[in-house]
Amino acid sequence: MTIQRSILFALIATLMCALVCSQALGSDSTSTVTTVSLKSTVRLAQEDETLTIGDLAVITGPQAKALEALTIETTKPIASGQWTEIKIGTLRELVEQSSVINAGSVVFVGTDISITRRRESAVSVPNLPSTSFKANTYEGPILQDHIEQWIYTRLRTQADATRLKFEKRDTKLLNTPTGERVVEITETGRSGKVHLRVAIYAGDRIIADTTLRVGVELQRSVRVATRQIRRREVIDTNMCIVEMRWLSPVLAIADPKASLGLESKTTINPGEIILGSMLTQRILVKRGQLVSAKSLVGQAIVTKTVRALESGQMGDLIELESKDHKSHFTARIAGPGRVVIVEPSKSVASSN
Repeated sequence: MTIQRSILFALIATLMCALVCSQALGSDSTSTVTTVSLKSTVRLAQEDETLTIGDLAVITGPQAKALEALTIETTKPIASGQWTEIKIGTLRELVEQSSVINAGSVVFVGTDISITRRRESAVSVPNLPSTSFKANTYEGPILQDHIEQWIYTRLRTQADATRLKFEKRDTKLLNTPTGERVVEITETGRSGKVHLRVAIYAGDRIIADTTLRVGVELQRSVRVATRQIRRREVIDTNMCIVEMRWLSPVLAIADPKASLGLESKTTINPGEIILGSMLTQRILVKRGQLVSAKSLVGQAIVTKTVRALESGQMGDLIELESKDHKSHFTARIAGPGRVVIVEPSKSVASSN
């Protein structure tokens, strides 16, 4: 009998322990997901020898520490003044291959990352007397700082939405100290790169006066065709999506919002970015078409049917005439087949 009671008590204790454990696990079920919020751009310090996921993202969740320490191998060295792109797919694959991380409970938020390396805090100053700068080093602003800020202002952008690529031959010039000096920057042209003329003045002396080119890419919002858009089709959300792309500032993209409702001037293939040159305003009134015209007479609005004498787009002023051809009007197009008369009727003289 004593043995039976002991077995019964053991079973009860086991059941109670299992119940407590299941409740504890259930209360923690909402925190099993680890979220990896990716940064759009990252600048590594010069002394950072390894690159980890922790450098590229803000990570929260139970696997945060393991993910932060996960090392990433890049195909080419990360250098200052140059941008390297790391695909989100590469990071997902890295997590899936890890033996210490449960990839099924990791959620990535964001898109591809652009990474570069910060410039050294102290740069050598060539051809300057040692009395000008202690230990022949300089920690103040340099020419590259001025050029970067000038480009941000000129293109109305921010550092985290801009990629700049300087030419190696300009490295010495870009490291020129500019403390207590006047820097003059003017744009001389723009193609695939921004062409600049730069002059540096120290009192009445010209330290530098030369030209250079800077590669620039901006993170821009664009519409991308998801299917073939035929000529004269009206753009809507079923045939394209909005994406963020790194593009040249000279590329004349169509405004994502303003492009809806416009008409395609050409065939646009799937995957193509929709450019401004591909679109045109729709012809809302065609020559010879009978349209509804509204006219303000005193405090009343009078509607009449008139015939268009010319075609036009939204907002265009066009000439119209009454159905009996006796009166002419000037009206502004207000929509498909609709106009608002802006000039009183003019009677057409009889030929008799």
